[in-house]
Order: sequence, then C-alpha cells, then structure tokens
Amino acid sequence: MIKNMKISTRLIIGFTVIAIIGLITGFIGLHGLNISGKSIDEIGRVRLPGVQTSMQMARSLESNAWRLRFLLNPTVNLKTRIQIREDFARDRQLYKDARAIYEPLSQTQEEAVEWKAFSEDVPQWLGINNQILELHRRLEALGILNPDALLSQIRKFKIDHYVTQIKVIDLIQEGTFFEGGTDHSACNFGKWLATFDTENPEILKILKNIREPHRQFHEATKQILELMKQGKTADATHIFHNSMQNSVDIIFNQFNLLIAEAEKSRELYQQISSMSLEKSYVIQEKVLGHLNKVLAINNRIASAEVSSAHSQAQNLRKLNLMVMVAGFALAVFLGWLLSRAISAPVIRIVARAGELMKINSGLVRRATAIADGDLSMDEESNSFSDIHHNENSDNYEIDQLTRVFNDMDSQNEQLTSSFREMCENLNEVMIRVREAVEEVGEGSRQIADASQSLSNGATESAASVEEISASSNEVGQQATLNADNAEQANRLARNAMEAAELGGKRMSEMVSAMTGINDSSKQISRIIKVIDEIAFQTNLLALNAAVEAARAGKYGKGFAVVAEEVRNLAGRSARAAQETSELIESSGSRVEAGTMIANQTAEALGKIVDGITRAADIVGEIAASSNEQALGMAQISEGLGQIDSVTQQNTANAEETAASAEELSRQSQTLEELIARFKLKNGQNHKSGRASRNHSSSEQSQKSHQLKSGSSSRNDFTGSGASELSQNSRKTPRSSQIQERPQDIINLDDDDFGKF
Repeated sequence: MIKNMKISTRLIIGFTVIAIIGLITGFIGLHGLNISGKSIDEIGRVRLPGVQTSMQMARSLESNAWRLRFLLNPTVNLKTRIQIREDFARDRQLYKDARAIYEPLSQTQEEAVEWKAFSEDVPQWLGINNQILELHRRLEALGILNPDALLSQIRKFKIDHYVTQIKVIDLIQEGTFFEGGTDHSACNFGKWLATFDTENPEILKILKNIREPHRQFHEATKQILELMKQGKTADATHIFHNSMQNSVDIIFNQFNLLIAEAEKSRELYQQISSMSLEKSYVIQEKVLGHLNKVLAINNRIASAEVSSAHSQAQNLRKLNLMVMVAGFALAVFLGWLLSRAISAPVIRIVARAGELMKINSGLVRRATAIADGDLSMDEESNSFSDIHHNENSDNYEIDQLTRVFNDMDSQNEQLTSSFREMCENLNEVMIRVREAVEEVGEGSRQIADASQSLSNGATESAASVEEISASSNEVGQQATLNADNAEQANRLARNAMEAAELGGKRMSEMVSAMTGINDSSKQISRIIKVIDEIAFQTNLLALNAAVEAARAGKYGKGFAVVAEEVRNLAGRSARAAQETSELIESSGSRVEAGTMIANQTAEALGKIVDGITRAADIVGEIAASSNEQALGMAQISEGLGQIDSVTQQNTANAEETAASAEELSRQSQTLEELIARFKLKNGQNHKSGRASRNHSSSEQSQKSHQLKSGSSSRNDFTGSGASELSQNSRKTPRSSQIQERPQDIINLDDDDFGKF
C-alpha cells in the first residue's frame, strides 16, 4: 500500500504523524497545567483564603474579648477607653469582612457542620459583648471610672472635716489651738475638687451644692480661731452652732450623695465583671472551639490537596516521558521510511537517465560518422536493433540507414514524449512536496508559538505559586511569632497569678489583724465616750454649782471653791478623754479605712487572680492554636514548594516542546531550501508554484507542437540534411547537445517507470 502512494502523500503522512506526536505531548503538558491550575485554584482561592479568613476572625474575636477584659481595669482613663472602643469596632469590622469572604467559599460536610455551629453560637456571644460595651458606656457616662478609689477618697474627706470639727470643739471648750483648717482650697477635698473633671450632671450638681458650704465651713473655722484668740468664746460658740454646724451637715449630706453615685458605678462594675468573666467566657469557649476546628479542617484539606496534586504531577511526568520517547522513536522510524521511499525512485530515475544518455550518445556518434562519410557500422551495445553494413550496395546502405534513422526518430519521439510526461509529473510532485513542506513549516511554527504560549503560561503559574508560597511562609512565620509571644505571655501570666495569690493570702491575714484592731478600738472608743460624757456632765454641774454659789454670795463661797476644783478635775478628765478619744477615733478611722482598703484590695486581688488564671488558660489555648497554625502553614508551604517544582517541570517540558517545534520548523525550512534547488517548469519558485500549474496545459500543447515540427524536419533527411547535421555537430560541443529541457518531465510514480 505504501509503495502505491505518491511521495507528497508519504511526506504529508509522515509530517502529520510528527505533528500529532507534538500535539499529544503538548496536550499532556496542557492537561498537567490544568490539573496544577485546579490544585492551585483550590489552595489559592479556597483553602488559603479559608485559613487566612479563619485566622482573621479568630484573631479579631480574641482581641475584642481581651479588650473587654482590659476595660475591667478601673485605672484605665477615659481617653484609653475611647481608643479601645474604636479598636473594638475596627476588629469587629475586620471580622465581618473576613466572614463575608469565607462564607461563599466551598465547604466540606464536616466543615459545614462546624461552621453552622459557629454561626449559631456567635450571635449570642456578640450580643453579650454589645451589652458589655453598653454597660461600659453607661459607666463612662456616670463619670466615675474608679468607684473604689472615689469611695476611699470621700471617706477620707469626711474624716478630715470631722477631725477639724472636733478640733474646733476642743478649742471652744479647752482653748486648745491648732494650725490649718482655715483655707478651703488647701484641704484635701479642696485640692481634689479643683482637679476632678466629670460630665455627669448629677455629680456636677452635687459639687456645685458643696462648694459654698465647704467654703463657709473653713471660713467659720478661721473666724472661731480669731475669736478664741481674742477670748470671745461666746461668739465663737455662736458661730459654731449657727454657721459651722449647718455647713458640716450640708457637706456630709453631699458626701453621702457622692457615695451613692459611686455605689452605682461600683454596681455597674460588678455587673460588667459578672458578664465578662462568666457568661461571655462560657460562650466564647464554644465559639472559638468551633472556629479553631474550621481552621484545622482547612489546613488538613489544603495538605491533602497538595499531596494529591503532587501525585498527579508525578503520573503526568511519567506519561509525558513515555510519550516523548515513543514519539522520538516513531519520528526516527518515519524519517528512515520516508528517506527510503524517496531515495529508491530517484536512484532508479538516475539509472534510467544514464542508460538513455548512453543510447543518445551512441546515436550521435553514428550520425556524426555517417555525416563524415564513414559507412562502416560497428556493433555497439544499446537498446536499438543491430545494424549490419552491406558492402556491395551503397544505395542499399543509404536506404537502410534512412530506415534506421526513421526508426530512431520514431523511438526518439516516443522517448521525448515519455520524458515530457515524466518531467511534468516530477514538476507536479515537487510542487506538492513544496506545498507540503510549507504547510509542515507553518504547522511547526504554530506548534512552536503554542508551546511558547504554554511555556509562558507555565512560567506565570510558577510565579504565582512562588508568590503564594512566599505569602504562606510569611503567614507561617507570623503564626510562629504569635505562638512564641503567646507562650511568653502564658509564663508571665502564671508568674503574676502566683504572685497575686501570695499577695491575696497576705492581704487576708492583714485584714484579719486589722479587723481585730478595729474592734478593740471601737470598744475603747465607746468607753472613752462614756468618760467624756461623764466629764462633760460633771463640768456642766460644776458650772451650775458655781453659778448657784455666786448667787448665794458669801454663804456659797466655799461651795464655789469646791465646784471650781470639781470643774477643773472634770475639765482635765474631759481633755484627757477627748485626747484619748481623738487618738482612738483617729486610729479607729484609719484602721477602718485601712481595713476597707485591705478588703477591697483582697477582693481586687481575688478578681485579679481569677482573671489572670482565665487569661493564662486563654493564652495557653492561643499558644497551642498558634503552634498548630504554624505547623499547618509549614505543611502548606512545603506543598506549594512541591507544586512549584512540578510547575517548573511542566514549564521545562513546554519549552522542550517549543524547541522541538522550532527544530522541526528549521528542518522544514532546510527541506524547502533543498527543494528550491529544483528548477521547475517556467522558472517556478515556492511563491508561484500554484499559479504555474494553472498554465501547464497550454504550455504542454505549445511544446508538443514544437516537437512535431522537429520530427517533420528530420523525416525530410537527405544528403544535404546529413551534411547540415554534420556541420552542426562540428560547431556544437557534445555537452551542449545533451541539455535538460523544460518539456522533459519524468513521472516519479512507480507504475510509470516500466516504460523507461
């Protein structure tokens, strides 16, 4: 079957097979790129965004939970609180943005179950957090951010003014002068009042109502001191009862109102603490647990996708190598087969042409010999019948020679016609070969362009994979850093918890001791007050006795002396009792204030211990989660590196395909140049080959007419014609007599070689 095919058909089949091999190789590479692209899409567009958004949601929610706990610190000022609320709103928006990115992503069944549980629990947690924020806003609106400190200060202010009042009473009764208490802006409350800032209208109203009585209190103290220095005890007593005592009542009443406002703030703090450390914490554990499971699922799926992509890439690499080897072997076999199919007919054509040249050379030599008058006929080995010379009759020889030349002319005409037909067929074959070569060259260039585009696409995919790998490495490094920081924070929290527990124990012991001291001081104070009352009553009785003795005149003089002594003793007892009572009351007040502060400190330390314990647990969980995230990101980075190597291999394969196509194009160009060396009919080249075939029929008819004219001239051969032939033979070299003519076309088909 192959022997019956034309050479152009054989070339087309051979180059088509080679093109199919290149197409199969390119298709395998393209299929590998598609698979790699799907894996990259799954990791880069689904799993990596899923991991990033899950981490962002967890980070935002945990940061907001930490901010809400940080707001429980009463020492945080209003500016910091506003900044924390702004950061809270920013992280809440980051959580919403991350959730909006994550929700449209495809989810596995397990992931969908965890996400559904998370979606059901997180609104409740966010609602509680919103309630806590609203309570913080109400607390800030009260203007008392540290109610315990304010309560302690107000109690101290009450004690200071109570002590000043006692000193004024002692001054009036005993004449004991003292320093200070005359400037309302120099006392502790006056200094605090000048620096305290709030926007609470109730507190502003209270402070407005207390300013004038407070000034009047200290102004009365100043007037009493001046009157007592002048010895005007009655006037001083009048100012004490009519001015100072009223101011004290108003001041203490306003102090009680401030205490009530501080208690409101304290109740809000307790409510916020209860919601933050109990109710919110329980739901937070559930929400973050579901979210961490979602993150773990995404990490596991991404790792599985990387492993699958790596396995598929290995299989495609093996298949591509097998196709390349098989294609190379098939191309070599087709090249060898085509070379034999083309070279064998050409060799036969050359052999036939050599035989014809020998025959024509023998004819020319005989014609030349006859023209020179040599009538001897030597036997030569050619394809014509043997010619025998008749020595007895020259006319017979001439007639015989004429018949021979006529036979030769007839055979030459047949030979010419056969050569013309052969050259036409050869011309047509070479034109088809040239067209096939051009098509193969164009196809190879298209394959080269496609392979180059495929290589560029693979290069871009490799660049994208490298960028994703770099992003994954960066995320992994950040996760590792977060894990280290969380671990360090966990250690610090544990140390702080131990220190706080020890401080709580010491504070509890100190509170117990101070409670005992306070109870003893109260009992002593009650006893001293009884003694003071007895002395005061004794003093009054002595004064009454002195007044009665004065009324009795000389009869009551002795009684007046006794009453004076009793009065002196009562005064001394009152002063001693007053001094002791003052010291005990001052000590008791201080012990009570210290006990209260110690109790509050112990409670605060207890809350700090609980908060630090929970914070340590949370930080530990964050550290474990960060370690898992770092491990997952490391696995993702490793998988992306493997995908990158596979993509690089596909790129190299595409480049090799492009290089093979370019080599095929160069080979087709070389073959086209070799074919261009053939001189086709009417000087056709590779650009005008198709147009020349349209005029082949008319040119062949003209050449047939020329050949018939030459035959008729040779049929009229005579002696003069022989001489002309001899003269032309002498003038023209033999090499020029045997020239290639355009009409001598040899048909290369195997079926037409028999006539030659």
